[in-house]
Amino acid sequence: MVAVLVVSHSYPLAKAVVDFVSEMKINNFPFQFIGGIDEGQAYGTDPILIQNKLTELLVDNDVLVLCDLGSSIMNTEMAINFLSPVLQKRVAIADSPFFEGTLVAITSNHLDIDLATLKHEVETMSRMAKM
Repeated sequence: MVAVLVVSHSYPLAKAVVDFVSEMKINNFPFQFIGGIDEGQAYGTDPILIQNKLTELLVDNDVLVLCDLGSSIMNTEMAINFLSPVLQKRVAIADSPFFEGTLVAITSNHLDIDLATLKHEVETMSRMAKM
C-alpha cells in the first residue's frame, strides 16, 4: 500500500488541501500532512518532523510525498537521507504541482498500485492542460 504525505510550509494550507481532496478519496490508505513548524503555529518545514512522520507511515506502507515549495522539497530530501537505506527506497517525492498532484495521488491511489506507478501517474496527470 502507498501512503500519501503532504508537506507544506503552512498548517492551514496543508489542512485545507487534505480536507478538500479527502472528499474524493474512495480507497483506504493513509493520507496525512505536515504543515508549518512549532505545532503549526509558524511557517516553515522541519526535516526531523518530516522524518518522524515518514518513519510512522513506513511501518506498513511505501510513501509518496507531495511538497508545496522548494525548501519543503529540500527538507523532505534531508529527512529521507536520515532514514536507513532500506527505508529510503520506499519513499518518493512527486515532481508535480502541489494541489493538482495531491488530487491525482488521492484519486489514483488504490491497494494494488505500487509507489513507482503512483508517482508516474501523479507526475503525468497533474500536468494536463486545464483548457
